[in-house]
Amino acid sequence: MWYTLRKDLVTASEIASVFNEGYLKGHTKYRLAMMKAGLMEPDGRDNVRLKFGRFIEPFIASEVEERKGWKLHRADRLLVDADSEIGATPDFYATREDIEGLGIVECKSALSWKVRDWEEPPLGYQLQLQTQLHVAAKHSELPVTWGAIAVLPGAGEGDVKIWEYAPSDEIWQIIRSGVAEFLANVRAGIYPEPDYDEDQSTIDSVYATAKDVEVDMSDDADFRALVVRYGELSSVESESKKEKKRIRAQILTSIRDSKVTTCDGYRVVAGQVAPNDGRLVTADMVGTRVGAKRGFRSMRVYPPKELR
Repeated sequence: MWYTLRKDLVTASEIASVFNEGYLKGHTKYRLAMMKAGLMEPDGRDNVRLKFGRFIEPFIASEVEERKGWKLHRADRLLVDADSEIGATPDFYATREDIEGLGIVECKSALSWKVRDWEEPPLGYQLQLQTQLHVAAKHSELPVTWGAIAVLPGAGEGDVKIWEYAPSDEIWQIIRSGVAEFLANVRAGIYPEPDYDEDQSTIDSVYATAKDVEVDMSDDADFRALVVRYGELSSVESESKKEKKRIRAQILTSIRDSKVTTCDGYRVVAGQVAPNDGRLVTADMVGTRVGAKRGFRSMRVYPPKELR
């Protein structure tokens, strides 16, 4: 039910993607548009990353309480600003003695080597918090006057870092305008250009199936250039693989059964991977699918006969 409600909104955790400031790889404006347009399955499934986040958030909250002396209370309800079509589910509400009103604390974990150099958390985190502050203000009996972002480096590889923020009406107006334009475009079938480095997995999902049709794009010079280059790269890749296999055989012939071989600073490690006997199918497993794989789009480029 919760994920169904989220589908027709832009939520606080998605705001960063509206501005291409997504803090997870591949979470771009294009990806969000494809999800909102119903062209691919939305995020929000119960994956390991989300489970870990829920698992670690109470620990981060307890660290914040101990360090700051604040009182944190778990938030568990989706809040909606219907006028803006923006939703938010804060991690924790909080109170403190030195500031009146209600606060919101957003808890995160991030790679320790990244967090170590942060003077401020990523802009995407800040946009998420500002969204939560303003959406929550429409539902709270107390004024929502402050917020904080708490980030745990790695899995406890350092102290929780805490940044405090006040609600910003200027940022909120930018967020509202950005979301309104984004949703209007999606509903009109106007989608952002994909980033062909970041959006590869999204494009694979959107165009995962093929219809039994053939089209002629001979008049499209740009498409022809792409096809020619793809064929060239495929040829180079094939030759590279052949050469690599040939050289591997030569190296093995030279090192024989040595696990480690050094040569003028180079280090060749050729250990043995233990065999895997696979999964034994027993009588009670009859009918069970073993080794199933998701379907995907294959692609091969065949050049004209005169170029083969």
